[in-house]
Amino acid sequence: MRDLKFFAKNDTINLQSAIIILMSDAFVKIKQWLLLTGDFISFYLALLLSLIARYRGEFLAETWQTHLAPFTLIYFVWILVFYINGLYDLRRAKNNLEFGRLFFGGLAVNAALAIGFFYLAPWVGIAPKTNLFLVLIFVVVLIYGWRMLFNFLIVNSFAKTRILFLGESQESEEIIRLIEREPQLGYEIADVIVPSNEIALQNIIDEKKVNIIVLGEHLNKTPELTHALYQTIFSQMTFVDIITFFENLTGRVPVAALNESWFLENLKEADKKLYNFFKTAGDFILALILAVLLIAILPLIAIAIKLQDRGSVFYTQKRIGLDGREYIIYKFRTMIENAESAGAQFAGMKDNRITPVGKFLRKTRLDELPQVWNILRGEMSFVGPRPERSEFVSELTRQMPFYAVRHLIKPGLTGWAQINYPYAGTFEENLKKLEYDLYYLKNRSILLDIAILFKTLNIVLRFKGR
Repeated sequence: MRDLKFFAKNDTINLQSAIIILMSDAFVKIKQWLLLTGDFISFYLALLLSLIARYRGEFLAETWQTHLAPFTLIYFVWILVFYINGLYDLRRAKNNLEFGRLFFGGLAVNAALAIGFFYLAPWVGIAPKTNLFLVLIFVVVLIYGWRMLFNFLIVNSFAKTRILFLGESQESEEIIRLIEREPQLGYEIADVIVPSNEIALQNIIDEKKVNIIVLGEHLNKTPELTHALYQTIFSQMTFVDIITFFENLTGRVPVAALNESWFLENLKEADKKLYNFFKTAGDFILALILAVLLIAILPLIAIAIKLQDRGSVFYTQKRIGLDGREYIIYKFRTMIENAESAGAQFAGMKDNRITPVGKFLRKTRLDELPQVWNILRGEMSFVGPRPERSEFVSELTRQMPFYAVRHLIKPGLTGWAQINYPYAGTFEENLKKLEYDLYYLKNRSILLDIAILFKTLNIVLRFKGR
């Protein structure tokens, strides 16, 4: 959170440095923490009800103490599985079939993990066959009921956060469509107004019961509006610029709304030295572990590829990496031989050049495993923007002036764009993918990297690779 600084000169305030920009995703975070807290309460309540049902109150205190520690460990793992499965993404937390699929899929994994834990860890001292079964039954009822209640209250109650947009833009229109499509996010559009010299902003705030004011681009060039905003500061309003709000709500940075000053303010590479050190060390250790896995399964994959069409096992290709330098990427071959005899082209979602074995390798992301060699050589990281081919980079840079910024960091085996956006097979889709890459560039951290790796693991286990 930035410090509030006032610069009163000719009644003009630079909005980006003068108005406090509270974290616009705070409301989303509060709801996510509320979901998390409700889940934990439901877990422990399920354990308590199970013990009461099983022992009818006899020795309840002693039995509770025996079960508390191991089930607490299990519950933290269950929360992690729920997170990986997307159950704390408010855009998915609807009362619909998708939520049911995600919930029961996560619960099935949790049941298997719990069974494995209790039966493979005898030092725990308990093997709660009946108790675990009862806990799972109560968890289904309590968690599912809690989630349905939560969604109902968010969509239909006082919990909605009312938003006033100052200025119209492509970004504000997309946000409005998203809010209307995803009511469980808890936002409501109070109004969209085009600022004028005679704007009575405080009256609008009071009449519309506004909680957040989203400021359009370049409004700092309007002294009258700046003065009107200054007058509302003591109304405990939350101000946020359209780019920041769009970013926090969608996980993307809108390229069309950016200028060079945004990059100077948000991409401060000098502040990332400690992060880069730990990331490089983590990449090397994890790459060594995966190298052992690669050696173990290499013969099986090689045989499968050879039996397919007797072609080469590996596929090499020139890609653009850190600082725009070219390097050779290694993958298991998933396409027919000479797939690009007609020239370089993007791979499609249903590309007929992909072999049956290749489809399996892509679904499981096993085709990417040879890139551990690129990581060990320091050419790639586990998390980062996916490297693109030089033929495409030239054209993408021509169409998107800021595209080259993604080369500020090492390319990744997986990335924020890969877990949030389907395969980019056109220049237009690559523009959308770039918006996710810019979000990662700005917000990258060890925690975000870990979250991306967990989400990637979820994609791999569900055979959702592309």
